[in-house]
Amino acid sequence: MRKGSAAALAGVCALTLPAAATSSATSTAYTLTATKRCLVAKGARVTPVQSIDLRFKALHDLAQRNSFQARSSLGTVGLAFARSSRDAALLAELIRVPRDPYHVVLRRNALLMFRTRSKPAFDAAATCLRGLSKK
Repeated sequence: MRKGSAAALAGVCALTLPAAATSSATSTAYTLTATKRCLVAKGARVTPVQSIDLRFKALHDLAQRNSFQARSSLGTVGLAFARSSRDAALLAELIRVPRDPYHVVLRRNALLMFRTRSKPAFDAAATCLRGLSKK
């Protein structure tokens, strides 16, 4: 009897958690398009993630359609957008490696990747993170 009730409880949790995660993700999620628009307005050159080195290649490979890089005189930063904060955290786990020369920073559903020398570019990109427009 306990086994059946535990299975029923697990089924309820499996059904309710994704719905709750989805509703909170849509109201607070950053969007790729709005963030790109802001970066371009600030003078950054926004392109698909280039295979500069193995670390940026990994970002490109893991988030192909949801990532880009922003280059400016301040440096280069890679950005990737996930559906939820949880998905972004998973992406960060996959991206991080021991003794990584890149910093991997999460902001809600966005992942930002940069070298120490590009910290000013990271700061500019972080201020440009934009969510859904409220009408």
